Amino acid sequence: MTAATTNPDIILTSGIVVTAADIASALHQTDATAAGLDASVNACTTIDPLLKAQWKAFYDGYQKFSKANQNLGFFTLGLANIGDQVVAYEGQLDMWSEVVSKSCPNFQPPPGQTHDPANQGLSTGTKWLIGAGIAAAGLFVLSPLIGELAFALRTRRELRSRPRPRPPSDRS
Repeated sequence: MTAATTNPDIILTSGIVVTAADIASALHQTDATAAGLDASVNACTTIDPLLKAQWKAFYDGYQKFSKANQNLGFFTLGLANIGDQVVAYEGQLDMWSEVVSKSCPNFQPPPGQTHDPANQGLSTGTKWLIGAGIAAAGLFVLSPLIGELAFALRTRRELRSRPRPRPPSDRS
């Protein structure tokens, strides 16, 4: 764990963002971290101007992203992608914190530093197991409906395959 990773209680330590409220909470915490790091970069007198310009470009991009995703609704499409971007920004803030700490001898990481690179969250296998469990639970809940649908389709097929009665012919 680096000096920049001081808050293990962040909602995103598992790397999973589930709802719009989770994203809003994570953005609030990440905004504080980014603002603190921005203040540190601006206060540093020994930082290279090119590095400062690169930080400003990154920080401006993050602020646009954060502002665009502050008021997400429950049915917002792409919540998982937005959550992944928040987690990625946390990682990038951690990297920026390390870069700035090398350029500024009196640098102190922002108090809201959130991302812990040592704890990247659930493994891919665990995520697949969770997904399979959710799918199995959904199948269990939907199985009566699937059974009814199968019965209706089978009945329709049987009715279609029966020979149709012929109309009585006029033989009089």
